[in-house]
Amino acid sequence: MIIQEIKVLKWPETNNGTSWDPLTTADLYPKLIKTNSQDEIYTSSKVAENVVQGTPAVFGTDSGLPTDSLDLNEQCSFIFYDQDPNTPDENMGTIQFLPDDYKTVATGKFTIDNGSWEVELSILFI
Repeated sequence: MIIQEIKVLKWPETNNGTSWDPLTTADLYPKLIKTNSQDEIYTSSKVAENVVQGTPAVFGTDSGLPTDSLDLNEQCSFIFYDQDPNTPDENMGTIQFLPDDYKTVATGKFTIDNGSWEVELSILFI
């Protein structure tokens, strides 16, 4: 499985009631890792600035995609960050998936949702 596009549809609007950024909303970017080994698969080179619920944050070829081929049997995790220029980037949350669970997807797209995060992935099987 190769991920060609990541579309973040839902995310936590606040950090436990506090705004992610003092005057604006979060500046979001994803990182994809192998859950068990923590090996990095992909980190976006693009940041979706001042994200607003209802407007998806889209990461495609302009952010370093597509990924290398993912092992279908290896649990993966997206970790989402709020980029901050003067402080370390804040971890906004995580969502996990097992590529093998989606190997029968005929449309080339599937959505993962854990209640806090909803992410649509455009994929290609090789």
